[in-house]
Amino acid sequence: MIRVKQGKAPRVLTDAEGAAAKERREAREHYTGSWSKSFKFDAYRHGDVKHRLNELFHYKCAYCESSYLATTSMDIEHFRPKLAVVTENNGTIKPGYYWLASEWSNLLPSCPDCNRKRTHDLRQEDVEPLISGKANLFPVKNDNRASLTPDAERNETRLLLHPAQDNVEALFKFKVAAKAVAMHPSRTRGINKERAEVSIEVLGLNRPELQLARNEVYLRFHAQLNSAKRALRRFTLDQSAINQDDLALELKDLVKFLNEDQLYASMCRYAFNLIRQQIEDQLKPLLPAHTGSSIDFVVGQAPVEDDVGPLG
Repeated sequence: MIRVKQGKAPRVLTDAEGAAAKERREAREHYTGSWSKSFKFDAYRHGDVKHRLNELFHYKCAYCESSYLATTSMDIEHFRPKLAVVTENNGTIKPGYYWLASEWSNLLPSCPDCNRKRTHDLRQEDVEPLISGKANLFPVKNDNRASLTPDAERNETRLLLHPAQDNVEALFKFKVAAKAVAMHPSRTRGINKERAEVSIEVLGLNRPELQLARNEVYLRFHAQLNSAKRALRRFTLDQSAINQDDLALELKDLVKFLNEDQLYASMCRYAFNLIRQQIEDQLKPLLPAHTGSSIDFVVGQAPVEDDVGPLG
């Protein structure tokens, strides 16, 4: 999970005379009096909304950072559920946060495994399968939920992290073991630690398949880190232009793993930050006077590569 700036909402959601505004008015009227059937929401499904979410999150799940581009569908997830809310004791409150059904800040792209209740085989004898997925869960502190009426959310202390509202990367650490990478709360305290713990549990951020997928990316990251370290050793012994170009290209390929469009960027950023200062300290005395990061300085000197691939 990485921090993403959600930016302006698509016009289809904000136009005062548009379908979303009309739907919000109709939903409020529907739930004001007595009602027996849930309201049908459609505005959030508009193609412009889906396109903007895909663009912002680079076809990755906002929670687990897995790609849904070519292998599965993307769910437009309501951070606060719109139709019903499942409480801590498995009770159900209806309606949900219906007034947020087409609110831009309440919409996120999610993979089915994070968004829907699913069973995951842990492949261990005598161990029950893992059941996870957000579905209609929305935990709040002490399960102290006000009656679900417009603006009630302002009085809640939510226990789920929001990728566009929280400094999520500071709240997690990663551990490699047995060809899998698990996610854990960092050494933070208080409400942020609780939110990290609850988010991991509710969203299933340590489901077996996800840990294996993280490990595949980590192995590539680690291999590139080792290549960069070898290039740095050569440059330490001989600051020739050839060695500097080689180092620049290796570091450039390494920091690509940190880009927001890359799978499991949060894990790679965490791993990179563990080694970053050591690389900075080794580089600085070898370079001309400069300000800022020595890594950024070297990467900025990287020669332009030919982008034409084997199909070019």
